[in-house]
Amino acid sequence: MGGFRLNWVDWLIGGCFFWLIFRGYCKGFVEQLFELLGSVCALVLGFYFYQKAGSYLASNIHLSTPLANMIGFILIVVGISGTVGFIGRHWHEMNKNEPVALIDGALGAVLGAFKAAVIIIMLLLIAIALPWNYFHSPIEASSFAGDLMRLAPYFYIIQDRSLPPDIPRLVVSPEGLQLRGMKEQNLEGATCIACGAKVHYLGYVKEGLSYYPQVYCPKCHRVSDGCLTFEGYHAIYGVCPYERLGTMGVIDCKVWPNLKPTSVHGKCPVCGRTQ
Repeated sequence: MGGFRLNWVDWLIGGCFFWLIFRGYCKGFVEQLFELLGSVCALVLGFYFYQKAGSYLASNIHLSTPLANMIGFILIVVGISGTVGFIGRHWHEMNKNEPVALIDGALGAVLGAFKAAVIIIMLLLIAIALPWNYFHSPIEASSFAGDLMRLAPYFYIIQDRSLPPDIPRLVVSPEGLQLRGMKEQNLEGATCIACGAKVHYLGYVKEGLSYYPQVYCPKCHRVSDGCLTFEGYHAIYGVCPYERLGTMGVIDCKVWPNLKPTSVHGKCPVCGRTQ
């Protein structure tokens, strides 16, 4: 009889869980919660105000605009997350000898486990997106990785519901990690580039080791991750499909391949181009 075997991916996952649960217990729930809220608020505000901060830095320190924007984003994120994190640490220090500290530590361990799951899922998604088979086989054979990857669709759902509409979403594709400028649910009713029909969004569907968005055209029966719609193509590549493919070039989805590729037809509802 074959026993339960762990490979090196399982040991790494187990070690990460143990460390973050232990750190969560030591830090406590409140301090971690402040750190988490501070990080989220810092990223959201950083995306909203980095251009204003960059403009101020560029005009006063005479930096190039891209460099000033990057520095402005870093300053906003570090400043806000550091301030909120300091408040959490100050609360923890004030209450570490109180009876509430035991409950705070226990809840902190639970939050640490949640953070471990989120971090590991993100790392697994990144590893799967890399074009190196060295990672793929151990991840596929790992029991712990398989269990965590079943939670990947919830990662995307949390991402869609928690981030503002104009903040790009992180998505895994055969071309690697991508930042897409639209919610995947907005692909419902998008326009097929092959026949012009409105597609249906079917949610995240498992393919291989990961989960990918899937849309279906009821007219030409094409399936894609959104790249075969005008709206999805604009969100993924930042340009109109006519700009890259013209009227003669052909395209097919790398995630959900169809019987044959297609060229672009009809008017783009995003930018209005027809050729």
